[in-house]
Amino acid sequence: MAKDTTPARSSTRDTKMKEGESSDIEVGNGWWRIIADAIDEAAEFPDEWGFEFVGATRRSGALLLHAVYNPRDMQVGSKEQHPYDAFVALREKARMRLLHTCEVCGAAGSFRGLTVRCDEHFTL
Repeated sequence: MAKDTTPARSSTRDTKMKEGESSDIEVGNGWWRIIADAIDEAAEFPDEWGFEFVGATRRSGALLLHAVYNPRDMQVGSKEQHPYDAFVALREKARMRLLHTCEVCGAAGSFRGLTVRCDEHFTL
């Protein structure tokens, strides 16, 4: 993966969340690929779920994704995949990547204060 040398800053990018809709999620340049991958993966969810990312918040230095969906009349944990189960799995997959990725450049990183940084961006 090529290293992004963009100066440390947060960027808000208009993100296509669902056909014809968009939302702003503020993340550092290094985390943007992870968010985009989660959005791409969610695009494969069944249309009847009505799944849509609605934002993200920081919690304990990591990013927590938020979404809305149609839960239908299904039980969580049933044989048929429930939208909630799919979302939790997707969110956890993204969170695990975020916990080891520098928010500034996308290189391997670790928790440094209230965010994840690589050695190069530790002091920013």
